[in-house]
Amino acid sequence: MVATFEDGSAVLRSEQDGDTLTVGADYAQASLDLAYAVTTHRSQGATVDTAHAVLTERGTRESAYVAMNRPGFSGGRVLPTAAAVGS
Repeated sequence: MVATFEDGSAVLRSEQDGDTLTVGADYAQASLDLAYAVTTHRSQGATVDTAHAVLTERGTRESAYVAMNRPGFSGGRVLPTAAAVGS
């Protein structure tokens, strides 16, 4: 997404060829999901370039697995310790 407008419409850009497409507000609201903040349940099935998961002791190992496997590459993972985050 490269731009949004007051009426709710948005301009999308293809990562493959750089072409742009303007979509109406109804389509944008129903079909676009800005994945800057989603739950692990909502992210299931999504492949993203990068992911930054906030994992706490309240989460399950299944949720951690989903969160840690969203990026479509086999890059490294960073797991901060409690001491690193001030707990």
